[in-house]
Amino acid sequence: MREDADVSLRTIRQELGQPIYAALLEIQKYRTAEVKSLEWIQSLECLHMKSDGARNRPGIAGRYRRSDMPRPSDRLLGRTCINPFDSGDYIAVSYVWDPAPGEDSSRGRYRVESRRTLHPSSSRVRDVVWDRVSRFAAYVGCTNFWIDQECINQKDEGEKEVAMQCMDLVYSHSDHSVALLTVHVGYQEELDLLAELLSDSFVADDDDTAPDLRLNTYMLGSVEKILELLSSITSDHWWSRAWTFQEDYRAGTKMTLLIPHDPSLEDRKRNAKNLLFGDLEGELCVKSAKFREKASRLCLAYMNESRRQKRLEDMAGRILQRAGKYRVTLQDRQAEDTIYAVRKSMSPSIFADVDARKARTCSDRLAIVANCCDYSVRLNTKKLQSSNLSLSLALLALYLLNGEILMNGGGGDLEGRHGSSSSVAPLNGTIFDFLKTQSLDSFSPPISQQLTFIKSCRFIRVRLTDEGIRTRGHLWELGPKIPVKVRHPVSRQYKSTGRLRQGQRRSLGQLLQKLQSGQYKMQYEELAESLEWFLDQDEYCAGDDELSFSRKFQTWMASEVADAIPDRKKVLRLGRLIDTRRDAEDGYTGIFVCDDDDERAGAGENVFTASWDGEGEELDKHVSLEVDVRGYNRSGIPMLEAKRWINGLIFFRGRRRGDFIFPWHPSLTV
Repeated sequence: MREDADVSLRTIRQELGQPIYAALLEIQKYRTAEVKSLEWIQSLECLHMKSDGARNRPGIAGRYRRSDMPRPSDRLLGRTCINPFDSGDYIAVSYVWDPAPGEDSSRGRYRVESRRTLHPSSSRVRDVVWDRVSRFAAYVGCTNFWIDQECINQKDEGEKEVAMQCMDLVYSHSDHSVALLTVHVGYQEELDLLAELLSDSFVADDDDTAPDLRLNTYMLGSVEKILELLSSITSDHWWSRAWTFQEDYRAGTKMTLLIPHDPSLEDRKRNAKNLLFGDLEGELCVKSAKFREKASRLCLAYMNESRRQKRLEDMAGRILQRAGKYRVTLQDRQAEDTIYAVRKSMSPSIFADVDARKARTCSDRLAIVANCCDYSVRLNTKKLQSSNLSLSLALLALYLLNGEILMNGGGGDLEGRHGSSSSVAPLNGTIFDFLKTQSLDSFSPPISQQLTFIKSCRFIRVRLTDEGIRTRGHLWELGPKIPVKVRHPVSRQYKSTGRLRQGQRRSLGQLLQKLQSGQYKMQYEELAESLEWFLDQDEYCAGDDELSFSRKFQTWMASEVADAIPDRKKVLRLGRLIDTRRDAEDGYTGIFVCDDDDERAGAGENVFTASWDGEGEELDKHVSLEVDVRGYNRSGIPMLEAKRWINGLIFFRGRRRGDFIFPWHPSLTV
């Protein structure tokens, strides 16, 4: 495979001698179903200290000292198998195989039982790694730990391939993931600065909205020092590897950073408020998610300062690139909105962040981004690695095959932003520039579910064709506005035990009364019945853990419709299904939230929707896009152009999905 991720798509197109979409069709032939092996992950091989003493040491509530290290005779590691789906009580270790400059590289003090004979041999893992892992294991009271260098048969290429595709599950199911950093905190001032950072003392308020973050004036004198400290910590080799990025991302809030510190700081560390750094001797125990969130807020706040130094601004940018927290960095506000929210998919950022880090082979990046993005469609990395195909286009194919949404209109974002009418303008940058600028960026998620919501916003059952991206779903025609007077009393009192807030149920109750009124009663009877059924279902269900994803999504959309009713900037429009296979006209069975703009209020616009309840570890998917119908192909399949995301509450009662095609963006066809 050609490692050309730093090459412009225009250059790649010229080297191909054919349109990019043709190469994507070729890469699609390497498509494979997700190759995760349930047998492998359900019998996950872990290690444990064979000595009984290691099983009885104090847990998180007690202290663990270096004197509690296993004796030389205890340093025998046994093997056991566990099922992470049943229990996450194991430590997933994230570390860099090669020693850092100045780090002890010796091996041999720890022995590991062989898989077949149980005869022990010296571990391939460095002794210092085992020292730190065994101390942490005793500290958290967990006996089993997983470490790739020993728990994957490194001589079995087949097992290595399966393990590579399953790595996300190893870390996402572990209750005690741990990252071994090697950069030392050596001074009291550094420890105090970290404590101030984790306590959010540097930022003026609790607002997560990036453009509004400001530094506390009384902390300005320490900003340079904390940025230099963060720059030092994030220069650790652990932050520069693509695999450790994946391990950190998939472990989420359960990943603990172990940062070694000078022995003189032990008392100071233990006196920190709320045991901010834990109580493990010689180590600072810091939650990675918290560290990245606070570091991101600090860096963005500094970059918002009117008087800032170029050196420190560049330093803040590098820290964000290495340790940014998407929930903070992707915050945005559109001109018509009064609040900030995440409106972009994380996937383009994940692709770029993986590329910015080191990987053993370029095809590894395909597995890593697929694991991070929960992709169920994979590409055969072993076959691709030996091919002469483009890594950039393989990444694009992977992105599209998993339903990620690109703006496919002739006047795409990139062209507009660069002031060029050329259809090839989007090809001027790299694949990561293309994904960033051409991906849909108008998502409108519920405020409490932003990243979770957007991660599932993907097409279902995708196939790449000569004409474009083929998928399945439903097409709706937008119809009349439906005004609702929020001050009108409702005839029914809705309880506050459902998933919707009481005020939201009241608003939907007012909408229901409107649909049942004399003016609309006969015309919208089916929609009124469906809405009444939904409110009945919601009223007697206090939680959503037992709901299918489709029902959860329906509840999210109902809340958006309810919130739009009293919003003067929004208007509700009814929608009805279009079925090109039938001549009959359906009644209105959908309610969509639109902007109150006269130019948008006329009938004739369309909405494409789709929903898919994932099975097992598969990601649930949903789509609700305002589209233009460009026409139909020879088989009568509608050709759609994506315009923007649109929220709506829909009822279609088992209507079969149809086929639709989103034509290629013009830049991919020239």
